[in-house]
Amino acid sequence: MNVTIYKKGKENSQAQGKRRFEKKKKGYGSFPKEIFHKNAKLNKKTTPLLECSECGKKQYSKSYRVKKFELQEV
Repeated sequence: MNVTIYKKGKENSQAQGKRRFEKKKKGYGSFPKEIFHKNAKLNKKTTPLLECSECGKKQYSKSYRVKKFELQEV
């Protein structure tokens, strides 16, 4: 069983939400949506990705909200 940390993939510039947001943002002098500055949570959620070494099947484990997440070999 191999364990890695899940990482977000590359965002598609042609996605519907991205196109809608760009169109909404285009004609205004100011930003159309408020920019959230009061970020209360300091720790990001890390999701371990489990991969079977025999068949290659991948499965996500429970997310943890931690400051530092280390993988160590046992």
